[in-house]
Amino acid sequence: MGSTLIARRKEEHAVIVVLCATSLVSLADRLVSRPQDFAEATGFYVFKLLFTLLLVVFIANALRQVLRKGPALVLDENGLQDLVTPVQGGLIPWIAMAGARAIGRKGSVIVIDLHDPEAFIAERQGFKQRMARAFHRSHGSPLVIQTRFVKADASDLVRVIQDRIEAASNTR
Repeated sequence: MGSTLIARRKEEHAVIVVLCATSLVSLADRLVSRPQDFAEATGFYVFKLLFTLLLVVFIANALRQVLRKGPALVLDENGLQDLVTPVQGGLIPWIAMAGARAIGRKGSVIVIDLHDPEAFIAERQGFKQRMARAFHRSHGSPLVIQTRFVKADASDLVRVIQDRIEAASNTR
């Protein structure tokens, strides 16, 4: 089997950038035009500041995804290379995968089941490790691909992944 490249869907990230930037501009305008509102409520000011920092992080990540070139996923003889999810698993060998399934409305999420999810989580650091652990708790696997960020039909993608997992397990 040759390589299969799954393209990025950049529209979702562009929408995130616009929404977060709008909120950030609105917050900055309010801070400049009515500083007394913030001076009176220090706790509220701290909340707004943290919210602003969170917006900046979301904007930076979404912009990075919009500007990034290349595929979102690469499926080749070595495994699946994830280049779009927050955990960004890198290259995951087919033999490390136990299966794949689509869940959510219209298969909005593809869950890649791993034979050793704890090892996958342990390989990550910081934010990526926390995200992997959260995905593992909520979906039963630390490797989750949101199909809104890839240009592929969820059921077709699951079928291709399953075929490659089966082919790899038959060659062992």
